[in-house]
Amino acid sequence: MEEFVDNVQKGSKEENILVELILKSGLDLNVPIEEKDFNGNKYYSLDGGKLIIYLGKQITKELAQEIQKTKPEKFVCLDGCFQNNDQLKTNISLQMEQEKIDFKVI
Repeated sequence: MEEFVDNVQKGSKEENILVELILKSGLDLNVPIEEKDFNGNKYYSLDGGKLIIYLGKQITKELAQEIQKTKPEKFVCLDGCFQNNDQLKTNISLQMEQEKIDFKVI
């Protein structure tokens, strides 16, 4: 069961994961990508800020609030960034829903 805790294959490159998520989101690979930083946490803003993708190891409520301020249409992050903190995941999900931001955890 421990093998299925992290859904990212070991050795996967962040660029490969980003490309996969871009394609799964229905965007073209030529979509403009802007790398952003908030307190040392890197995230990607795509298509003029319509889609935000966070591939970091740990998300904070401050980072989620910063992303929420940009008013993306969709925010995607990896389940592992919550580090088994279901309360944080639920809170971020509810905050995004309140702002009408489509929030996906993969």
